[in-house]
Amino acid sequence: MEENAAVGEAANKLQGTFGINPFIFYLEQNPKSIEIRNYLEASTHQHQYPNIFIGTKHIGDIAALRRYATSELQAMN
Repeated sequence: MEENAAVGEAANKLQGTFGINPFIFYLEQNPKSIEIRNYLEASTHQHQYPNIFIGTKHIGDIAALRRYATSELQAMN
């Protein structure tokens, strides 16, 4: 639950800062969650979640998203 709150917080920051409207897909709410998780792990080599993408670009986990957001903000200055 705490991880979901962190994802929501990061998503809100992206929306406010960059005008991005995030789509959050919760694996535990999908009947094909095992197949999706296996595909994501094979595709991204990331075994922790959340597994964040912007468009088709794989960003990583929540820490990577924060680093990405920070670097994007610095690039805008």
